[in-house]
Amino acid sequence: MTPQVHTPLKQSTPPPATPSAPVRVVMNGDHLDIQASVDLDGLKKLRTMLEKYQGILEMMQPDKAEGKKIFESKA
Repeated sequence: MTPQVHTPLKQSTPPPATPSAPVRVVMNGDHLDIQASVDLDGLKKLRTMLEKYQGILEMMQPDKAEGKKIFESKA
């Protein structure tokens, strides 16, 4: 009698998705280095986070922000 070898069938459904990697935001002078893999909820959180970083970057460059406001008010 010959031994029977069973080969597993390939899965027809993809494996479950791995959880998204955490968001990584690093300030590099007046630039942000951003790495993210997000779903919709993560995207909303990332947007909130980026809005806060925008405020920080604007505070670091008050002359440019003030100049822009002055220019916009004259237009």
